Amino acid sequence: MKFWATLVVIMFFLFKTVQVYSYQPHFQTTYRIKVSDEGHPAALLELPRRYYSKKKWPLVVNIHAYTSSIFLQYLLTRLSFHKDRLGFMILTPEGRKNPKGERFWNGGNFCCDFYQSGVDDTLYLKNLIDYIANHPRFDRIDMSRIYFFGHSNGGFLSFKMACTYPEYVTAIGVLGATLDLRDENGEVIVEQDPCPEVRAIPIFHIHGTKDKTIPFAGKDYYPEHSFGHVGAQEAVEKWIYHNRCNLQSDDNRTNATWFVRGKETTIKTYSDCEDDVVIKFAVVKKGQHAELLRYYFYRKMLKFFLNYNNSQVE
Repeated sequence: MKFWATLVVIMFFLFKTVQVYSYQPHFQTTYRIKVSDEGHPAALLELPRRYYSKKKWPLVVNIHAYTSSIFLQYLLTRLSFHKDRLGFMILTPEGRKNPKGERFWNGGNFCCDFYQSGVDDTLYLKNLIDYIANHPRFDRIDMSRIYFFGHSNGGFLSFKMACTYPEYVTAIGVLGATLDLRDENGEVIVEQDPCPEVRAIPIFHIHGTKDKTIPFAGKDYYPEHSFGHVGAQEAVEKWIYHNRCNLQSDDNRTNATWFVRGKETTIKTYSDCEDDVVIKFAVVKKGQHAELLRYYFYRKMLKFFLNYNNSQVE
């Protein structure tokens, strides 16, 4: 029975994907954008159907995991399903290939520039956004409302982007991603604040307790490798410290995933923070690394994003 239920869910998402890509309004809504000479493929930019009805639109940047792709990120998150109703542009970039042919992002000391190419992916994303914002066809980006969502390696890069170019990041959501445990010299990072001297940042952190790729409890690969990552709880605590939040959370439970019965997900909300930002920590009991989350749950995250603009949190 579980096999057939899984198959039905997968077929449904494939059908919806074909529907979204095959729909053609009276103007083009999907574009391929290439700005890099360093091996990055063209990124996918999708416009809302009512694009020309407003002068400014929020932008959601949706970043895939290590070894993944634009298409797989699309299937995993289905964020594009919400762009017309909630009203935003969506940009899905794709990482370079390493010598093994695997796509990756340089998201920090841990993940996932394993062949030490040194590629600056935060600069690539900045240049990509600048190109779109200054292009006469796409210049309706509201630069005060740019939201990053990343899965795994993409989540590490989203956090790195917030620390490197905070003016380009209004809020962040991650699935199965945390923060570096060790610095570039292999030393354990003792600094509690992940982004000193950067404004408070709204965070929506999602993590499964059965994640074997980025374990919920964290993992240190020393001495075999001079890197590791902190656990999900510790990563959230670092952002709580950064945002100067009260440690007391309001907790509620919901059914966020397709494959665990009942209200398996506990959402911890830390709302008493600097600049009125909020941190949400969604703990998915028995959740896996590439957990297939429900349509409404991603809508909840996107609505969380859309509550913020940079003028509110500066």
